[in-house]
Order: sequence, then C-alpha cells, then structure tokens
Amino acid sequence: MNLFHDSIALAVLAPAKVNWYLELLGKRDDGFHQIETFMSTVSLYDTLSFTLRDDDRLALTVKYEHAEEVGSVPDGPSNLVLKAAEAVRAVCPSNVAQRGVDIVLHKRIPSAAGLGGASSDAAATIKGLNVLWKAALDMRQMHDIAAELGSDVPFFLTGGTAFCEGRGELISPINAPSSHWLVIGKPPTGLSTPHVFSRVSLADSPPVSRLQETSAEFGLRLVDGRVTATGRLLFNRLQRFALPMNEEVAEVRKEFQLLQEMGRCSGHQLSGSGSSYFGLFRSKRLATNSAVRLRGRMPGFRFYCCHTTGAVDTSCGATAV
Repeated sequence: MNLFHDSIALAVLAPAKVNWYLELLGKRDDGFHQIETFMSTVSLYDTLSFTLRDDDRLALTVKYEHAEEVGSVPDGPSNLVLKAAEAVRAVCPSNVAQRGVDIVLHKRIPSAAGLGGASSDAAATIKGLNVLWKAALDMRQMHDIAAELGSDVPFFLTGGTAFCEGRGELISPINAPSSHWLVIGKPPTGLSTPHVFSRVSLADSPPVSRLQETSAEFGLRLVDGRVTATGRLLFNRLQRFALPMNEEVAEVRKEFQLLQEMGRCSGHQLSGSGSSYFGLFRSKRLATNSAVRLRGRMPGFRFYCCHTTGAVDTSCGATAV
C-alpha cells in the first residue's frame, strides 16, 4: 500500500488480492464460515486521495476507470471507506480528528469480483487517516478497527502473502516470492459473496486432518516459489458452488484450461467467491501474451496482467515513495 502525502493531502494505493487456496472448515456460531486461505496482494490498485477540510464533514466521491462499473459501489454511509473513516475518528483523541476529509476513490478493481477491492479500500482509509490526522494508532488498534469492518480488511493492512484463519482475521504473514505473474479475468457480470456462501454444502468435505496436510503442503510450495507445483495445488472450495451460478465464469475457465493444455498456464481457479478467475504463469512474457490472446477471444471480458506484491512496512503504515 504505497502512500504519497503533504501536510494536508495524501494518496494511498489499495491493492487487489487473489486466493491461492481457500478451504471452508464449517460454520461458526456467529454465522461466518471458519476458513483456511492463502492470499497475496497483486499489482492491480484502487487509488484513494484524502484532503483535509475546514469543517468536520467526511465526504466521498467515487470515480471509475470503466464506464460499465459506474454505480457499482455506494458513495454514501454504507461504503466501507466512510465506515472506516468514522471508525478511525471514533477512537482518535478528541483534539486529533476535528477536521473533516474529502475522499476521492479512483476505482479500478472490479466490484463483486472476489478481489477484495472494498476491503482494501477500507484498510487504505484506516492507514491513510492515521497519517493525515496524526492519530498515532498502533498496528493492534488498526487491526481491531479493520476486523470490525470485514473479514479481509485486516489482511490488507500489510498485504503481501499470508495464511489467514478464523473468518479471515487471524493472519500469519508468509515470506513468499512477490513476483508471481498472473492474468485475472473478470466477466461482465459479478457474483454476490453472500449468495455464493448460501449455496455452500460441506457434507462431502474431507476430514480436518487431511485439510491441514493439504494446506501445509501448499504453503511449502508457495514459499519455495515453485510455480508449476503451486499451480498444480491451487484450490478453492467455493468454485464448485459459484460456477453453476454464472455461465460467464465457466466460459473464462474453459479458456484458461486451454492455455494450461497448451503449456502456457501453470494453474487456474476462481478468486474468493468470484466472479474473477485467474491463471498463474511462469513468466511475464507468458502472462502478457496470454492476456492478449484472452482479450481477443473474449470481447466484453476484462483481463488484467499483474504480479504478486510484497508486504508494506507496518512501522509507518505504508511504503513511502
């Protein structure tokens, strides 16, 4: 999460993520599913800019990279960015957050795509306002705010690659290579996370001990940076439930399967609850060429060629550039 600022204004890059491995271990008493997942941030970003106001108002404007996305996220109080801003203000000393903020969200990460855009935007807001308001919140305080906002929000406070448990808020960073090349395909239509989870049935799940063995093996391959082995072990429990819900996801899956049969793609799967679908490639050249092929074969779909990114410096809240 890169940060640029002066005394009254600041801009933060908020990355998307992909899930390499996602398993559901059962439903919790709070209604969420207990999960195990490996996630990495990738070089596809929203940008948030924050400018201090002369009054105490928190104002949000959303600008879209793609016309078809216009209106896909709310710009009122239900937006996680404004919820994050209110949450930071609530824990700040009374003399800190007196001034309001104009927030401009430049939206590039597709919505309803399983890429964590809203969660990343919320995390960027927590870290950005911590700097702009000179709130001096430590990492634990920011994590507590993030966990209240959503399951993926704590992960985005540092990003990089991590193993996440619980409902996603228990995070163990992993020292994995930050240069895996991906192509992310986004169909014209999205998928609702609650809707996908409502279709989940775990009656045929393997025993927990077997899941732990599988996740441990995946973690080793990811740390080793072995692209072929990592691609072979990609897994997302939600995929079997999401595919029948969106024919366009099934179509893009077939195209990635063709690339794998051609020896170009090392593995492919749904990210999160979809509708984005991604492939893993051994090199930038293979990823770039495959993205060109996919764009030609699937007009109306969007394809992003990107790579995994490292964690940000938690001591300052962002990586200054």
